[in-house]
Parts: sequence; C-alpha cells; structure tokens
Amino acid sequence: MSKSQPRSQPSPAGNLRGPHHARLDHSTDALALELTERVRSGVLAESTVTARLLGVLAAEVQAREASGDRFCPRASLVHLSNLRGHPDVTTPDLPELRGATCLDFGCGGLNPLGGVFGLLLAGAGRGLAIDLDDVASPLAAVRALSTLLGSALTGTTHPPVPGTASEILARVDTFDLRRLAAGDPGGIDDERLRHMQVDLRGAGIADGAIDVVVSNSVFEHLDDVDGVLDEMARIVRPGGLAVHAIDGFDHRYYGRPDEISPHAFLFESSDAPLLYGCNRIRPLAFAALFEQAGFEVRKLVEAHRTPLTDDEVARLDPAFRDMPRDHLEVTRARYYLRRR
Repeated sequence: MSKSQPRSQPSPAGNLRGPHHARLDHSTDALALELTERVRSGVLAESTVTARLLGVLAAEVQAREASGDRFCPRASLVHLSNLRGHPDVTTPDLPELRGATCLDFGCGGLNPLGGVFGLLLAGAGRGLAIDLDDVASPLAAVRALSTLLGSALTGTTHPPVPGTASEILARVDTFDLRRLAAGDPGGIDDERLRHMQVDLRGAGIADGAIDVVVSNSVFEHLDDVDGVLDEMARIVRPGGLAVHAIDGFDHRYYGRPDEISPHAFLFESSDAPLLYGCNRIRPLAFAALFEQAGFEVRKLVEAHRTPLTDDEVARLDPAFRDMPRDHLEVTRARYYLRRR
C-alpha cells in the first residue's frame, strides 16, 4: 500500500506568519493611485469587509513608519530636532520657543502642518506653514497631527518633545482633539496654526513678526533666492533664529539612483534659473547669500559629500569647473542662522 501524499493544511486562525506574495500585474504606484481615487470618489462599497480591509491596510502602512513616510511623528519632528542643534538654543527644553511665532517655509503638500505643530507641542505660541503646493489630503494631514500628539504624550517620539504629558496637552488646549483624530480641519485652532498656499512675498506677514523660521529642502528649488531672502530678512525679528537644510543633489537621482549621478546637472550648460526643478546653487554657496541678506551664519553642517574625480571635474559646465572642490562635493548642508 503506497503512502498517501500529505495534504496541505490551511493556516490556523491567528497565524502571524506572513502570507505568500504573488507577483503583481500592476505597479504598486498604479494600484495605490487606483485605490486612492476609488476611496475619494466613493466608488468603494460601504461594506464591513471593505472597511475592515482598508483599516488593516492603514494600520500596516502606519506601523512601518519608514523614513520616507511624511506622516509619521519622526518626519514631523525634523524641525524640532534641527533646532536643538542651534548654537543659540541654550537647553534641550528649547526655552527660546516659548510663545514664539514660527514659520515653516516650504512645508510641502503631504504633511504641511506637522512640522510647526511639533514646535507648538514643544512650547511655541503660533505656527505658520507656507507652500505653493496643494494639500494632497487634508484628512491625512490633520490625522497626522493627532498621531504626533499621541506619540508626544506617550513619550515615544524621537526626538522627545520636552515637557510632561500634562504640559504638552496644555500647549494645545485650544484644539479640538476629537476632531483632529477624525481628520477634521475644524479641530485646528487657526489663530495658532495656519496653512497658507501663497508665495512668501504675498503672505502679508508684518515686519519682524517671526521669531523662528525653518525649512527643509526648499532653497534649492527657488528661482529668486535673493528676493526670498530679502523678504525673510524683513519678517524675521532681529535676534530671530533660523535653520535651513539645503539639498544640492540633481533631484533626478532620487528616481533613478543607478543611472543618474547626484552631480549630473552640473555637466550641462543652461542659462535657465531652474534645471530639472533646481537652481544648481551649491549648498556651501548659500553662506554668502544668507550673510548678505542680514543673517549671521552661526553654524554650518556639511550633511553629505559626494566626491568627484578629476575627470568629472574636467567635464563640468564652465560655470562650475573653477569652484572650490568643497563647493562642488558638498551636496547637502544645514545652516543655523541668527537675524542681525
């Protein structure tokens, strides 16, 4: 009598082993876009199964909190983390933030309020977030604030938000926390936290009204750096602080890192103010621009350096070929400034 072949057994309920992943016939981007469009248009049936699956999907994505997830608490606290490194900030509790009016310049369209909300949780009095981009999802942007608050209250953020849970809650006691958790923009106290989709020069900010201004990967995209810096110098009070992170990569690199060099756009000749979305001003060259506008460079951090060979330097566009080697090779920098 021959032995019978063993039958495959179904996984028992509650099995936590990951499922077998079949090959997808469509790209993840295409599937995500289709799902997003169906959710927004209401095409998806309001069934228990659909709600359950969408809830699981949301939880899976949120649990990963990858560095590229702009909605996670870590991403929202980049400005708070950078401010802690400012030489004019005296202690990790950031007393310089207490009651301050803060501006997030170029806040983006994904999580536009997270950065300044993090500063409010740390003690700032008012936050402005300015960008020209549309907000991709107001619901997701508002819920990100609730997620950040929950992490701050439980002490699970990195960096930690200064203060006890009671102190942190008191700093946002004019917000409707239930409505924030539901993704309702009506839960925001717009006297203390406001998003403006406008050019900085058209925002109507009064002279010297800003105590702290921050930005992350914005200055490399400006076609009129001098004009923006003149406006920034007008609205930041004397003694006000600033932290600006600047990315000097050819941004095509991020989509095709195996094909495009971070320096690729420096080999091309062009008089356009922006090439592939960037002005090509080297990160270290901003030091002189900040100083000319009235900001003292208190500290400069070379955040990333991409070496060039002698042959690559010889192939650079003449506008860059005679620059100091440091100016060419430093591809990211972070500036800590103080308004004179």
